[in-house]
Amino acid sequence: MKTYKVTVGSNGTIRWYNEDGQLHREDGPAYEEASGTKQWWINNQLHREDGPAVELANGNKFWYLNGQRLTEKEFNQRTQSHQEMTMFRENKDNINETWYRMKVLAGIIK
Repeated sequence: MKTYKVTVGSNGTIRWYNEDGQLHREDGPAYEEASGTKQWWINNQLHREDGPAVELANGNKFWYLNGQRLTEKEFNQRTQSHQEMTMFRENKDNINETWYRMKVLAGIIK
């Protein structure tokens, strides 16, 4: 089980830190403002594999992997193959069904 240090500022900002004192949280945003702004950090780098790593209170979103800022399109291109491989691994006992579903999702089979 992971151990985190969590601080809450006088303005309501919540920060999660790992044992090395770096902004870090694996199961949610490591930085949350009372205004609604959220940021996902891993080992002091903005990083999120299932959506934008920064969600501002005004609705703006920014995508990061390992501290590198990406456009939404770049993010989707880089994470698509990871998502497909995860889906494949999760259903490894029924490979034919998995490949069929992937082709349906991709529009190859209707």
